Amino acid sequence: MKKVSIVVMALFAMALFAPVMAQTDKETQKQLEEMRNQIELLKMQKELEAVKAELEAAKGNLPCMREAFDDKEYYRGLGIGEPEDGISKAAARKAALLDAKSNIRNKMPEFVKGVSSDYASLYGGNKGQQLQSKIENKMNSVIEGMLNDAEQICEKMVTTDRGTPQSYICIQISKKEMKKEVTDELKGELGTDFKADQFQKFMDERMEEMVEAKENAGY
Repeated sequence: MKKVSIVVMALFAMALFAPVMAQTDKETQKQLEEMRNQIELLKMQKELEAVKAELEAAKGNLPCMREAFDDKEYYRGLGIGEPEDGISKAAARKAALLDAKSNIRNKMPEFVKGVSSDYASLYGGNKGQQLQSKIENKMNSVIEGMLNDAEQICEKMVTTDRGTPQSYICIQISKKEMKKEVTDELKGELGTDFKADQFQKFMDERMEEMVEAKENAGY
């Protein structure tokens, strides 16, 4: 009889404390998972810092790097490409050219938004909003067309340590030509109401700001 009572009491105790133990296990598992995530995050941060340091050390030695900086006359972009099959030099070159265009394209959103906003502020209200949208669309269209015809100023093909071809291409587009093309396009779309001189002044100011920002950043 005593044995039965002991068993019953044991079962009762297990039933009583099981939820607490389960809860404790859940909390422990959660803590362990958080620790694992923190460890993984630290590993990723260290790996990223190592990659950044490696890239920074190599930056000055990259082919076409000296030609890749913007100045007062041109927007420039350096592209790096490798073929997916690890063999084709033509595919490596194509990838580098796409990357170079992308690097210039990525500089443009803030510039386009700034110029269109400056000009739209002359009108305000619904008219200003409509003008801003038209200007942004036209500027993006002109920039895309110029990228397709961008001047190539440097090209190098190297072989990596893995034995695969790696292409470096630097391209540029003229700021003066961009101003002219965008202005001409907007004159045609907006007519005599378009204040071309004021618009070009806004473009000059924004372009100058970009140059100054890069100089202040040390590159």
